[in-house]
Amino acid sequence: MIARTLPVLLLLTALSANGAPGPTCPSPVAEAESLYSRDHDFAFRSPVSLKTRVTPELRAALSAEYARCGAVQEECIDADVWTGQNGLVPTRAPHFSLMSELNGVARVAVESTLEQDGAPTLVTRVSVSLTREESSGCWAIQDLTLVDSSSLLSLLTTN
Repeated sequence: MIARTLPVLLLLTALSANGAPGPTCPSPVAEAESLYSRDHDFAFRSPVSLKTRVTPELRAALSAEYARCGAVQEECIDADVWTGQNGLVPTRAPHFSLMSELNGVARVAVESTLEQDGAPTLVTRVSVSLTREESSGCWAIQDLTLVDSSSLLSLLTTN
């Protein structure tokens, strides 16, 4: 019995001493939820805090948009990127679900129910595209497909 458990104990000791192999990264759904909850207004402000959360391409596009518009972002991006609305807000947490995950690319659906005067008024759906970063192995936000089916990255790079 001791002979069989000794290799397992040695392996567990080595893992705890060296740390778990590879980084501990959130799932695509957890990364999208985190961006929504911690950086909901990311499109309206400097992307400095998003360094590892978005791809370099999206960060560059957000930086260029921020530099072009300055502190008055409402003039450039005219609606909440998560709901497509400028006025109605979700009264409950949105629902996040994994649409697909294949070969280092994932898509997460974000559904929000907007209410006015206590009655559900509109259900909006946005999808978040993520890519697995080679350097860290973690997921990074690559783009958002907005309520009107347009790409946030395309909108930022064509203006």
